Amino acid sequence: MANPVLRFAADIDDIGRMAVVYLQSDGTRNVLLARQGTPGPLGTPATFDASTAIDALLPNDGSGKFNMAMSPSGNAVAVWTVSAPCSASTYNTTGACSYSVAARRLAGGNWEAPALVGDSPASLTGAIINDAGDILVALPGWTGDGSGTLTTVTSMAWKHSAARLFTRQQFPDIILSDEGQGIFSLDRSGGMALVAASVGPQSTDIVAARGTVQGGFGSREVLNTLPSRAALEGMWSGVNGQVVVLWQQPGNGQPVRWSATTDGPSQRWAVSERGSAAPRTLNGRFRAVVGDNGDFVAYDLENCLALRRKSGSWLAMSALNSGLCPASTSFVSALSRGGNLLGAMTDPNSTGGNTGKWLNYNAAQDAMVQSFTTLPSGNGYLFGTPSTAGGLVLLAENGVASFVSSNAFDTLPTAAAPAGSVGSSVNLWAVVLKPL
Repeated sequence: MANPVLRFAADIDDIGRMAVVYLQSDGTRNVLLARQGTPGPLGTPATFDASTAIDALLPNDGSGKFNMAMSPSGNAVAVWTVSAPCSASTYNTTGACSYSVAARRLAGGNWEAPALVGDSPASLTGAIINDAGDILVALPGWTGDGSGTLTTVTSMAWKHSAARLFTRQQFPDIILSDEGQGIFSLDRSGGMALVAASVGPQSTDIVAARGTVQGGFGSREVLNTLPSRAALEGMWSGVNGQVVVLWQQPGNGQPVRWSATTDGPSQRWAVSERGSAAPRTLNGRFRAVVGDNGDFVAYDLENCLALRRKSGSWLAMSALNSGLCPASTSFVSALSRGGNLLGAMTDPNSTGGNTGKWLNYNAAQDAMVQSFTTLPSGNGYLFGTPSTAGGLVLLAENGVASFVSSNAFDTLPTAAAPAGSVGSSVNLWAVVLKPL
């Protein structure tokens, strides 16, 4: 019997190749394993290569703290935490300390040896890789007062594609709340951006820092103009350096949405008010993306509204196709850079609507290719039959999609055998959907 998959992370590139990193015991320790999947032509099954233990040289600390990402062209990066002796320059000088490391796999190649990112008393929050192979990692820094008291400091680390070591920079003037974290981006030319809600004694400001992997980050920039507590909604970036930031601040007794945009790494921020913001209570229902040409679209799937910026100008809020806005709390979705959306009802813990149905929306045609209300025979469900298995939806630019799930099935349900086969362990599955 295989040992259970404890946790996984996955991503997809522009042509539908997938990278999956997962944690599984080998009987001695919990190992970080990686596999790459290739969708293959229509009518043929997807294939996955053999698993690789990417943490063989620097074993993870067993905490399950890891993440991974892919670039549009198929480069991949994985980051995780290891435990090793402290040194004279780490946050503690005796005992064991936590270190973050990163491993890279360039498209078509093998996973490289992991590289040290840095030490930290807090957890890493993620990493990005671009098509050049540059890597950007969010890893909290620290300061000490000499008496053993540590203070966590906002920090980023990066490595140029040809560099051997990571460079790290702290931002002591960006003060995150206890539950807050920065949002960061890396474009194809090595341009970096960090955006966060920075907490002060009288206000919370939306701040940014920009730079390059060659020269590091510049000084802090304050984006909001009102002296009140702002709530960051998100930051989205394009592969060519465009950035869109949205936040809310109180205005006339109700939340007002604001935006800050830049259409290139060297351009100034343009700040403007976007009007009243509709209430949001469902996690994961606000999906947004910046296209390669800089156009921006945000789908508010809870309130069935779209916010768009096209050719440098903001458009009025408009209604979304109602088929994109199911009421079920089990809905998960993925958004391509072109604005296409794939969604599924997958949450096995949901009290309703978790049947395994999926939908597909074509942004260029503003049309539901498939909706929850019109289910083609055999194609209206992820497994060909109603079933539940919580998981992750991925969508590539070429229309290939994948549903990655860790569940107890030994054999997935099918239309011919709707119950499938349930075993005693947790396995990792990928269901690949290909455009006709």
